[in-house]
Amino acid sequence: ARLDVKIAVILNEFGQANVDAELFDSSLPVDSIQHGSIFCTCKSEAFVSVLSQRLREPFDLILIESSGFADPSGMDALIRQALVNTNETSIEVCAVSVLEATTFLKLVDAMAMLKKQVATADVILLNQSDRTSQADMERLSQRVASINDVAPRYRTSFANLDPSDLLFHKVEIDRRYPKSTGKDLSASQVSVVCGEWKDEASIVSFLREIAPLVLRAKGTVKTQNDAFRVQIASGQILIEPHSESNDTLVLLYSSATTSATALMKILETYVTEFRRI
Repeated sequence: ARLDVKIAVILNEFGQANVDAELFDSSLPVDSIQHGSIFCTCKSEAFVSVLSQRLREPFDLILIESSGFADPSGMDALIRQALVNTNETSIEVCAVSVLEATTFLKLVDAMAMLKKQVATADVILLNQSDRTSQADMERLSQRVASINDVAPRYRTSFANLDPSDLLFHKVEIDRRYPKSTGKDLSASQVSVVCGEWKDEASIVSFLREIAPLVLRAKGTVKTQNDAFRVQIASGQILIEPHSESNDTLVLLYSSATTSATALMKILETYVTEFRRI
């Protein structure tokens, strides 16, 4: 069915050639960013510029197709940068991860970005269900749930999904970019030692929630089976596998945006055991 909405498309190709643009309806405005990931510094500036322009125009929906090699952990931070360039203060975003059983199960343990694509997703499509055995679809569903058991998983063919099944989260800049008070509000720091986190998805969700509030964050944390180095810098989120964890998070913030108490309240919704140091 054709939606009665005005749509813009931003395509990201890791290679130099753009092979996907011709697949879209010729009536849709398509911006292509090639030869690199929009999440890397080499292309992020171009992406923010294009997105800022599209946000200024009367589109109902902006579809961003990132490279399959991308780590999308920093998407919300880039969207915030684009919002700063417009008159908008918030936007509803849905991160959709589209998976195919054979390829995903073969590569997920060797390619960290595939885990991140699943961990940061709001909705996960287990695609090609019409061409995949029931056993392989079940294996795919269980593996995905071990990474992110919060996002709903839908078995689809040709990624066909009812728009009402999409789940959105709000990306906003109100708290991160407050109006100037004329006061010199110095940075403060809080450090915490955390117990085990439930899974990588909960770590990513926490980082997403505090990103608008902190000036900087860094540390190493762990789940039952894995350790991760995490970082927030200039609003961008980094999470990557690490050999070991000292379970410590350091959060640098300004009283213009938050307080240590507020940050601890957020933290306690994601990890049951922690202490300030």
